[in-house]
Amino acid sequence: MNQSLAYIDELGNKVVTLFSFLKEIFFLIYLSIRNFTKIFLHPFLHSGKLQSIHRVIVMQIYFTGIQALPLVGLMAIATGSFTVLQVTEKLSILGQVDLVGKVLVAVILREIAPLFTAFVVVARSGTAIAAELGSMKVNREFQALQAMGIDYPSFIVFPRLFGGTLSLLCLTIYFVMISFGGGYIVADLISPLQFSTYLESISANLQFTDILNVILKCLVTGLTVFAICCQCGLSVKRSSHEVPQVTTKAMVWSISMMVVINISLTLIFYLFIKGL
Repeated sequence: MNQSLAYIDELGNKVVTLFSFLKEIFFLIYLSIRNFTKIFLHPFLHSGKLQSIHRVIVMQIYFTGIQALPLVGLMAIATGSFTVLQVTEKLSILGQVDLVGKVLVAVILREIAPLFTAFVVVARSGTAIAAELGSMKVNREFQALQAMGIDYPSFIVFPRLFGGTLSLLCLTIYFVMISFGGGYIVADLISPLQFSTYLESISANLQFTDILNVILKCLVTGLTVFAICCQCGLSVKRSSHEVPQVTTKAMVWSISMMVVINISLTLIFYLFIKGL
């Protein structure tokens, strides 16, 4: 009986911790957007701050988006070629090669592209943000910013949320294009396939709801995982030994939330939107 109560108590503590952490994440998103909006609505009063924020956003897009292009492209070519090869081989046996586009849209566009791209972004940029903010917290750089009248949600958090989310969306689109295009080229070398048939099959099965689904996944996932990484970095107290710990925590939480978000939005998409 005591063991059962202890287990229930432990489970309850974990649930409370989870909801408390999620509350901090959503509050950080709200606070950063609100504070940036106040600065954005008064550009003449905060021209220097806007320039600094713009500079940080550009640097975040460069690191998260542009520098990740080779890795994302390599993954996209591998994913696209393997998928096209397997799909065309199986469908050619059944005489239904024209259905290859339907499978690619359902598998790559809706599911694989946003998930794989998010993995790359979290592994490269998410952990780097957590470590960077953790080091800034140890070096008391936030206290220096506050002394200069600069609030960290608008200057530190918002550029990383905006730049990271925008980069994730663009990288996902890039992943889809490389998967469809590069996958066809590689697959055509092994199993010849007419490009017109391939292109018509994709365009015939591509719907607006599919594009909306991908955009929504990227926006929700991007805001959530980058807010998690920022919050983990900001949770560092004084010791530099905490930085690797919060980096690992940011990675685990980000991947967990990323999977939950993608599964939830996929269920909503198929249960409600596709059912209309």
